[in-house]
Amino acid sequence: MKKFAAWILLLVLGASSTPAFGFPLKAVDTPNDKGNDITLSWPAPPHPPQQWVVLRVEPGKSFAAIDTIGGELTGLTDETAKNGVKYRYRLAGLGAGGAGLFSDYSQEAVAEPSWFDTGKLNVFIVITLFLALVLYYIGQAQRGKIWNFRPIAGLAAIEEAIGRSTEMGKGVLYVPGVQDIDDIQTIASMIILGNVARMTAKYETPLMVPANSPAVYTVADEVVKGAYSDVGRADAYRSDLVRYITSEQFAYVAAVNGMMLRERPAANLLLGAFFAESLLLAETGHETGAIQ
Repeated sequence: MKKFAAWILLLVLGASSTPAFGFPLKAVDTPNDKGNDITLSWPAPPHPPQQWVVLRVEPGKSFAAIDTIGGELTGLTDETAKNGVKYRYRLAGLGAGGAGLFSDYSQEAVAEPSWFDTGKLNVFIVITLFLALVLYYIGQAQRGKIWNFRPIAGLAAIEEAIGRSTEMGKGVLYVPGVQDIDDIQTIASMIILGNVARMTAKYETPLMVPANSPAVYTVADEVVKGAYSDVGRADAYRSDLVRYITSEQFAYVAAVNGMMLRERPAANLLLGAFFAESLLLAETGHETGAIQ
């Protein structure tokens, strides 16, 4: 405690004496920040000290040490400043070569939060362009413009497969993969399942959806039930359209293969996450002559 008091006393005496060497110290508000930061910078003196003591003063108070940094540094960010308060700074050398070495007093600096981060100007430009395009296309739609969209070949093939199943009087087997509902591929598969269920309900085509987990079963059942209701065929919905099989990978595949061989669906839609079992499913579907 005595050593610390003596060190502070030396700093006060040194700050009041004539410095052996003066050099400019620049203090400015840190740009593109949330406030409470002031950036200090200074040129390196010919013989820097072992350490710098950073002194700071605010109105109505005297200089006080706020930090001690290495003598080789030429910059510092004061993260303890308060917004709206005028500060001045000074550096004092400490250790070998630091006796009587002081910087000039800095100009007053005030920490303020920045309204706009210029480092993120590119994000602002992209968002502005995106919003402009959205407003443009909204305006075009309000004027009655009809947009033409390129058909997706895969979705067209699904509709063709369902149509063939309807003509043959056979069902459609929809396999949503072997991953759980938290997998993005399974989520995408549920979206496609809704469209498939609407078409099978509309054409009165039997639909079979084996699920490999309770979560997938629950979601798939609600999707199919909602699809049948959307096309006005809620009465045609049956609770056995979606079936929970098992979460074991190859036991699930064996059960699905059995459904292919027994029911002989005309279309097998394998949409989801598949791994080694994909070859077994595809070979069995090929054996039954189904579109896949």
